Amino acid sequence: GNQDFVVNWKNDGEEIRGFVDNKGKQRSVVRNPSYYFKSSVSWSDVTSGIAGFRYFPKGFIFDVTGMSAFKGNYELQDILCFSNLTFINWVAKVINPTLHFQIGNFNQLPFTENISSSNVD
Repeated sequence: GNQDFVVNWKNDGEEIRGFVDNKGKQRSVVRNPSYYFKSSVSWSDVTSGIAGFRYFPKGFIFDVTGMSAFKGNYELQDILCFSNLTFINWVAKVINPTLHFQIGNFNQLPFTENISSSNVD
């Protein structure tokens, strides 16, 4: 889902980085490009129901309406499974009862070392 557009990243995003209005004012912003094209767990900013977390393989760029979490202390499969738990959906609604679920809300979720598949016998 939500894999609809192709981004011209030729020459490290030269065209996007050089997108200016007729007065020379920058019209586009490139944020955190070191994370571009890495596999991630993603979700949509706006939802009228439960937040739906999904896996994106290598090759995608995130933005503010399609945010992403990346492998750090946890494996992506652990993040994906944990994020889609009914309990986490309930917690997400408590943390932020609006139509938006942003990266700050995601960072408030109660992840624990115990979710790691490396701890399973």
